[in-house]
Amino acid sequence: MKAYKYIKKLLYYYNRYNSYYQIPKNSAAICFYILISLISILTLTFQIITLSGDVLETFLLPKVINIFSENFSETLMAALPNLSLSGFSVIVLFNFFWGASRTINAYNRMADFIYLQIKDRNGLKNRISAFFMFMMLLIVILFEISLIIFSNLIITKYIPARFVFLVRVIQFILELLIIFSTVLILFMYAPPVKMRIRDAYKGAIFSTLLIYLLLGIFVIIINLMNRFGTGYTIITVMSYSFLVLYYANYFIISGLILNYHGNFFQLKKALFRKE
Repeated sequence: MKAYKYIKKLLYYYNRYNSYYQIPKNSAAICFYILISLISILTLTFQIITLSGDVLETFLLPKVINIFSENFSETLMAALPNLSLSGFSVIVLFNFFWGASRTINAYNRMADFIYLQIKDRNGLKNRISAFFMFMMLLIVILFEISLIIFSNLIITKYIPARFVFLVRVIQFILELLIIFSTVLILFMYAPPVKMRIRDAYKGAIFSTLLIYLLLGIFVIIINLMNRFGTGYTIITVMSYSFLVLYYANYFIISGLILNYHGNFFQLKKALFRKE
C-alpha cells in the first residue's frame, strides 16, 4: 500500500510538472525543428565516421551515429554525388537555416516562459543570431569529436592494454564533456537574463547525465533488435530515434527549469504555490 501511494504521488508530481511547464508540447515542437536541420548534419557526420575508420569504435556517441550509418549510409552515399548548386540545393540550405534558427528560438522562448521574462527576440537579426548560435554549438561538437579522435589515438598508443578500465573511464569523461559543454553554452545563451557558468552548470550536469543514459539505452536496444533482421532494425531505428530526440529535448528543458529554481526542493515549492 505504501509503495502504491508513493508511486501515485510521483505520478502526480510528474503530471503537474508537465502540465505547468507544458514540456511535452514544447519538446515535440523543438523536435520538429531539429529534424529539419538534422539531415545535413547527419550527412556530414556519416562522412566523418567513414573517414575515421575504427578509431571511434570504443566510444558511445559514434556507436549511436553508426546505427544510422549502417542502415542508411548506402542510400545517402548514392544520393550525395547528385547534390550540386541547384534550386533544390538552395531549398535544402534554406531549410537548414530555418530549422537551425527555429530550434534555438524555440529554446529561447521556452527559457522566457520559465524565467517569467520576455526578451525581444523578433526579426531577421535575431533569426541570424540564432542560426549562428546553432552553428557555434555544431562547431564545438565537431571540435570536441576531433579532440576525442586525437585523445583516443594517444590513449591506445601509450596506455597498456591491462589498464583497459582506465581507458574506458577517460573515454566516458570525454564523451560527457562533449554533451556537457554543448548544453552549458545553450543554457548560458537561451535565458532572458545574464547567465554565468555557476548559474547554468547544475542544469547542464543534470541534462548531460540523463542524455548520456538515454543514448546508452538506445544503443543497447538497437543492438538487441539487430538479431531480428535489417528491415525490422530500420523501422526500429526510426521509431526509437524520434523517442530519443523527444526525451533529449525533455531533459534539456528540465535542465533550464532546474537552473531557474536552483534545486529540486525549490521547484517542488514553486509547483505547489501555483496550484
